[in-house]
Amino acid sequence: MHACDAGRADAICGSGMMKRTLPPFVKQLLIDLRDKVWALLKENAELRDSFAGARSRTEQQLVWTLQWTALTTALADKESEVFSLTGKLKKLETQRQLVEVAIISCMCIVLGMLFN
Repeated sequence: MHACDAGRADAICGSGMMKRTLPPFVKQLLIDLRDKVWALLKENAELRDSFAGARSRTEQQLVWTLQWTALTTALADKESEVFSLTGKLKKLETQRQLVEVAIISCMCIVLGMLFN
């Protein structure tokens, strides 16, 4: 038998170079080593999957952060624009009131001229 058949460690697997029987202690060491390598390979795969998931979540958080920053900047720009337009609106409202007063004054003068 070979070292890879059903967990036995009688010889080096596949090479056929060692056909002698190994001591039970060495056999158990080889079996433990094989089990440990398999466990580490499984753990490595799980860690890679976990890392890929964490990377994906981190990238998504980065996208959200960049979007939040862009929206915050756009909001600040809009608030500045609203402030600017509010000042212009007040100025136009004042000018509208002055035009109303001028029109009413002109109407009073014309009416006064008609009745004289």
